[in-house]
This record gives sequence, C-alpha cells and structure tokens, in this order.
Amino acid sequence: MNKIRFAAFLVILSAMLYVPMYCDNTAEVWNRDMDVQLERDLNNDGIMDLKIEVTKRKGINVKIGDKTYEELFQCSISDFNGDGKKEALLVNLDKNKDEVQFLLYGIEEGKAKLFSSWKKPLNGNYLDISYILNLDINKNGLMEIMPVFKDKESDLINRWYILEVHQNKIKEVLGEGLQGYNIGQIKITDDGKIMKKPIKYNEEGEALSYTKTYFAIENNIYSFKSMEGPFKYYSISEEETDMLFKKISAEQGVPYEIIRSIANTESRRKQFVWGEPVISYDGGIGIMQVTPINDSITIQYTGETFEQEDIERLKTDVEFNIRTGAKILYDKWLLSFRGVLPKVSDMNPDILENWYFAVMAYNGYAMQNLPSSDYIKAYQEKVFDQIETFNKEYFNVEKLAAHGFDSDGLPARGKVYELGEQLSIKQSTGYEIKSGDIAEVVIESSKLRMTPNISLDNVIEKLSMGNKLQIIEDGGIASGYRWYKVRLFDKDMEGYIAGVLLRKDYEEEELVQ
Repeated sequence: MNKIRFAAFLVILSAMLYVPMYCDNTAEVWNRDMDVQLERDLNNDGIMDLKIEVTKRKGINVKIGDKTYEELFQCSISDFNGDGKKEALLVNLDKNKDEVQFLLYGIEEGKAKLFSSWKKPLNGNYLDISYILNLDINKNGLMEIMPVFKDKESDLINRWYILEVHQNKIKEVLGEGLQGYNIGQIKITDDGKIMKKPIKYNEEGEALSYTKTYFAIENNIYSFKSMEGPFKYYSISEEETDMLFKKISAEQGVPYEIIRSIANTESRRKQFVWGEPVISYDGGIGIMQVTPINDSITIQYTGETFEQEDIERLKTDVEFNIRTGAKILYDKWLLSFRGVLPKVSDMNPDILENWYFAVMAYNGYAMQNLPSSDYIKAYQEKVFDQIETFNKEYFNVEKLAAHGFDSDGLPARGKVYELGEQLSIKQSTGYEIKSGDIAEVVIESSKLRMTPNISLDNVIEKLSMGNKLQIIEDGGIASGYRWYKVRLFDKDMEGYIAGVLLRKDYEEEELVQ
C-alpha cells in the first residue's frame, strides 16, 4: 500500500515538473516608436547575450549570438516557457511585407539558439498588434502571445491567434478567421476572457452601435460566454473636433496650433476608440489625456477643482475635455511668471515658441523630456514637430544648456531663455479674408467684441453658427489672434471677431457682387 502511495506521489511530482510554471514577470517590449540601445542577459549568467538598437521609424535591429536581424517589427523579452530564464521573441516582416514570422531565441549551453518559429502569410492584411500577455487565460501555467491581423482597406480585424511556448516550441492554441464580421477590437479582459467588439454600420458606412461579446477557453474548448449591448457608438467628426479646438482656443487664450498638436500627440485627436473613452495606462482621459491626481484636478488660476462627477464627464464630453486640457496648459504657462518654470524671451503669448516650457510641463517637467534624452523623443518636440512654422532649431540641448540648468539638470526655473530671431506668430484663420469680404461664423456662440482682444468684459453679442457678416477692416493681431472688424447682416451692429472663428463665404460674396 505504501509503495502504491509512493508511486502515485512520483506520478504527481513528475507531472508538476513537466508542466512549465508560469513566471509572472512583465515582458519588455520594443517597437519602432522608440529610440534605444541596450543589452540583456537572458540566462542569468552575467554575460550579455542580446543587443537591441532601435532608431525611431527605422525599425529594430537585434544581435543575438552570431545572428543579426535588422528592421524588425517588434522585439520582446520574457520568460515565455516558465523555466526561470528569459527568451527573446523577434517579430519579423519579410521584405515584401507578405509574411510575418515570430522567432523564439534562447540561450542553451552558453550559445544563442533558435528554439522555434511561427509564420503566417499577410494576404493583404497588416499585423496590427502582437500582445505579450501576463495572463493565463486557459489556466495551463503559460503566458499567451496574441497576433492580430487587420484588413488594409476597412481597418477591421479579420483574423487573430493565441500562441504559447511549450517546451521551447511556439504552439498555436487558437486561431480564428473573421471574414464577413465587422470586428473593430479584440482584447483580453482582466478576468481572462476574450472580448470581441462587433460594430454595426448604416448604409453610408457610419458606425451606429457596437456590442461586446465574451468568449473563454475552458477545458481546452473555446466557447461563447456572454454578450453586452448594443451600445451607442458616440463620436464626432474631425471637422467638428477641429472647430472645438478653434472655439476653445479663442476662449481660453491658448494657441490653436498647440492644443491641436497636443491632442494629436496624446490621442491622435480621438476621444473615443470603438465607442469607448480613450483611457491610458496611467489614467489619462480622452482626447487631451487629462490625468487626475489623487482623484481630482485643480485649475490654479481659476480656482476650480474637478472631482468624481467632472472626471466622469471628461470621459464622454469632448468639449469639456478639450477645455480642461486648455486650462491646464494655460496653468502651466502661468508657472513661468511664478518662477516655477523658465521664461522664453518676453513671454508674448502671440509667439508659439514662448509656449515651449508650458508644453513640456503639460506632460511633465522631467529629465525624460529633455531634448538630449536617448530613450524617447522629448514630448514637447513631438508636439512642435507638427507645427511647420515653429523654430525647432533654437530648442536643442546645447542652446538650452547655454542658459544653464538647475540642480535637477533641467532648464533653470525662473531664468529667461532669450531668442534671437523673429518667430512664429499665432494667427490661425486658415482662410484668406480681407476687407469687403463676406464671411460666416463657423463655431456656435462665437463672441463679437468691442475691442480686438479676449477680455471678458468686452463682449457685445454671442453669434450663432452660420451668421453672415461683412469684413470692414483687418483688426490686427492681439491676444494671439488675427482680428477683423465686422458688420452683421441681420443686425445694425459692428464689432471685432477672431478670424479663427470665421470662414470666407464665396457663394454669398458672388451674390452680393
């Protein structure tokens, strides 16, 4: 009897030893949006086995042993098979971009070895994401890898796979083709289910609603679990979003070019993706990625404090989100006058370059945003790269260093950084408007003012979108905007309005002539 029990114990023990135990260590993932050079020791012997070089937009180069791979799609390092050592997963697109390969490398007897590979033809698709998941969705003790393929024309998902590493071999656990289904998103939920989001469209191709459908792998069977929805697909057009940037820019006194570029850098100007608010890993919300601190947001210069109700509103109200982001940017601008940030020249708000440190502080006045950072391009440079007239040449680390750094190694707080040349003036009309032209108001509640500035006490009238007016004369540049003196058609009223709120009406002009 004791022999039988001992034999049973050996069977259980050997089974435990055979099944790789999943190591809950976060995978390191590199993609082509980074600038980085580093080395890694895979088998913990103190010798660097793998070298990674990433040059932004030029691909990933990896050297492991005597093999070199150039212009990879992605590189990841983790303990994929749960043996206590790390492996390197290289994702490679062939030269014609008609096939994708996953190559798993590890160290065996001190030498780099290709353990396994997995490949699929692209068939006119593109590899959108390869997740490295710290989840064990089928409860077998292993990490999953999830390649997702999208159709180039529709941008919808048409196939996906779940891969695992078994005894150093990449194994396809699950694969599904989705041709004929409008799948907008697929992901693994926190509780380990596979969530697919089908989108319903109208005849014009506009998204109307979406549902969430949940599946799970249980006892090696992939099965439907539940469905939520349909939910309303809420979004606004790029044109409507741009009008909000212009409206809020004129209201808050911050440059249209800059808040638009910040939104593009933060969220690609998206409040929602597939019907849900964009929320980042660090809690940034929506189009401007407004990030609460200790569950609240405080705007110093207005004295406003936003708590839970307002934070929920940031998720669904695009205009409120943009306006809050603009207020935060203006708060950062004012820090230069309190000695908390450096100043640029005379801090004239009409000059885009004078907002450099405010934009830096919007993301974080930190070493990672110094122009000399080797890891990733400084945040403010990403923003200003999108503004053609901005003088990028001045703001390099050498010229900043010439004015001095503080004890933290950052541009010195309270110091004036002089600029030597005339720079970009903020005047975003986007239209050629001159005296005598007929124009129309393009943004609801635009303000007609007594004088050409954004003072709160000089408002004559709030105008409706579509109101027609005639340009009397150019009102010059003030408060960062090109102003026009105008006469309303439907009222005996004259005043000033920022050109960013107007569009030249060619049809009406022809009728008048």
